[in-house]
Amino acid sequence: MKNSDYIKSFDDVVGLAIYTVNKKYPDAELRCATGTSSKGSAISPEDIDQLEVKFANKRDTVTIKSTNWGEFAQPISSDLYPGDNFSIDWPIKMNLPQAVKQLRSENYDQAIKSVELSYIDYSGASLAFTFYLLDGPVISINMSSDLVLQKSEQTNTSSIK
Repeated sequence: MKNSDYIKSFDDVVGLAIYTVNKKYPDAELRCATGTSSKGSAISPEDIDQLEVKFANKRDTVTIKSTNWGEFAQPISSDLYPGDNFSIDWPIKMNLPQAVKQLRSENYDQAIKSVELSYIDYSGASLAFTFYLLDGPVISINMSSDLVLQKSEQTNTSSIK
């Protein structure tokens, strides 16, 4: 049985990435996870089937990419400094389907080019799912306050919805 036979959700696959990286790099801390669709865009969370996860490991960055859903290539360490961003405590309080549901409830119905789980700088650091919409704006769902933040790709300005 392959991992993809029983690993179904974004959260499951990120959890597996954390486990895989921590076996080789026990000090690595999760910094961000980016999901895309092999179809080019996604309508629902189930369409997100490619993942890249980045970790801070002391003064280095460790990256792991999915080869199939629930399966990964070997983690790669680079001497690129990961910066002073916040590490993500796992598990998180909101899953991807909840974030997509909130996105859709705000009438953002465009297909999703990619989604990123990371800290954003809005009134202090906040953990968020950020959606890059096809032919549309960049939208962040703040996990601590459930705020929906819109950032225009062209002007890089933010507004609260």
